[in-house]
Amino acid sequence: MKCLLRVDMKTKGVFREKWPREYRGLGGRGLIARLALSEIDPLCCPLSADNRLVITPGVLAGGVVPSAERLSLGGKSPLTGGIKESNSGGITGLALGRLGVGAIVVEGKPPAGELSVLVIGPTGAELLPGDSLRDKVTSEVTALLQKKYGNEAAVLCIGPAGESQALAAAALNTDLTGRSCRVNGRGGMGALMGSKGIKAVVILPGTYPARQVKDRRRWEKALVTYRRIVTGSVQCKSYRNLGTMQTMDLANNLGCLPTRNYRRGYFGPAAQMGGEPFRQLILTRGGEGRPTAACVPGCLICCSNIFPDSQGRELAAPLNYQPVASLGPNLSLANLDEIASLYRLCNDLGIDVVEAGASLALLMEKGKIPWGDARAIARVLKEAAFRKGPFAWVVDGVVVTADVLGVKRVPAVKGQAFPAYDPRALKGVGVTFATSPQGADHTAGHTLRAKINHHRPQGQARESLKAQISAAMCDTLGTCLFLMPCLGQRIDILGEILGALEGAPAQLADLEKLGRQVLGWEREFNRRAGFSPKDDRLPDYCRVEPLYPAGTVFDVPESELARVTRAMDEIL
Repeated sequence: MKCLLRVDMKTKGVFREKWPREYRGLGGRGLIARLALSEIDPLCCPLSADNRLVITPGVLAGGVVPSAERLSLGGKSPLTGGIKESNSGGITGLALGRLGVGAIVVEGKPPAGELSVLVIGPTGAELLPGDSLRDKVTSEVTALLQKKYGNEAAVLCIGPAGESQALAAAALNTDLTGRSCRVNGRGGMGALMGSKGIKAVVILPGTYPARQVKDRRRWEKALVTYRRIVTGSVQCKSYRNLGTMQTMDLANNLGCLPTRNYRRGYFGPAAQMGGEPFRQLILTRGGEGRPTAACVPGCLICCSNIFPDSQGRELAAPLNYQPVASLGPNLSLANLDEIASLYRLCNDLGIDVVEAGASLALLMEKGKIPWGDARAIARVLKEAAFRKGPFAWVVDGVVVTADVLGVKRVPAVKGQAFPAYDPRALKGVGVTFATSPQGADHTAGHTLRAKINHHRPQGQARESLKAQISAAMCDTLGTCLFLMPCLGQRIDILGEILGALEGAPAQLADLEKLGRQVLGWEREFNRRAGFSPKDDRLPDYCRVEPLYPAGTVFDVPESELARVTRAMDEIL
């Protein structure tokens, strides 16, 4: 029977509740939005006892659908002050689904400085003292907990940045090999976890009862079709061969690759950093390197990798487009080994790499540290994660960094830094950055693959809205976003699978309605939190400062942005 675990950090009580009727059919991002409206004071301080930390797998979690085990962390964002859901791969969502845990809701606060470890298993859950893990990096925390509880235990944890409640702190969870490398990065969820005094969550392995399938024959038939469509698609083969690093070529050629603090959209050395050159480098170095890997058992796409150093030893796993672009071209750094080491450092310290890259770029542009200096970057990050050094505020994100430095040109929306796409040359993503309740977040509605001229304003709002509805649906079901291009026109098969699991009709229209509903809930929470239409726009410089080499500005009319937000509000 599906349950909700409620954890009171003041009393140290852990309570198992029946799954609430009002949350039926919800998980992941949708559950976070619905629960936030019901339980979180939208005007509360995000780091106070009044906020909630919600840890939840998607609706499909539990090993019944391949590539549908994503994990969501959410609550009121310490970074944006609005609703936030941060999504990652790894085995934690799968482990929770197998246990029948639909969500963990952490409330209250412990005495200042107190740390705990939440351990969940087939026989129950308990809070244990976690002070011995204080100040330890995520890889060490994971190793120590797996030594104690076994290598098959799933671990979700924070690093020093989360303990210090840095606004850009991330949470890390384990992949199928036990690495602490799958990141719930955006929105400061590591800070929220740290504010609750939770250093780690451990989900123990065991013999779990299989998830109940109401119509097994229908489910099995739908899965056969689902597997065939996904694995037979050109997109799946492309992701397996080149992973997300193929995006480096696409972004550079389109002129939307952030370079030197989003001043340019093209980086010359990028031609040798992404796609096929990246794959060949891994193959040439050999050893522990792998150009193709999965983050969760049974994944059909396997877009991940293991990036080795020149001696074939694992340097980072995975090394993907977002960290490479954020720490590479945007900081004028072209050495993949240095970038990989910095990304691994961000993960160990528990820092969102997107915020880190944007904040560091401001430091460099102001002459505080040299462009492309990997040693200086590492020094700043190590000090700031512990709230030390002259730039301790860097781990509070790009908006705080800009305020301290007196910078007015800030690549952020709703307090959250732009990911590695410049919206002046990828305008559909610009619409998403502006209008998403989540703040600037490409995973909230990506339009890179849309069949549209990305440099022109026409049609961008339409494509963004479609992508945002799809992303909200995926994040609620717990499916990988890369499934959407692989399924193409057959997204309806997800409805068939869901219908078989629940023993009820489920159509594509129902899934689209779910996506719209989630966006509406998120918009309503933000409205109650004090957000207004002025928050649904890009920074002014995007409309007046042409981006080299395309020479484009963001010129999607404000009226089109308003149409997108009105469409999100209509469902309520």
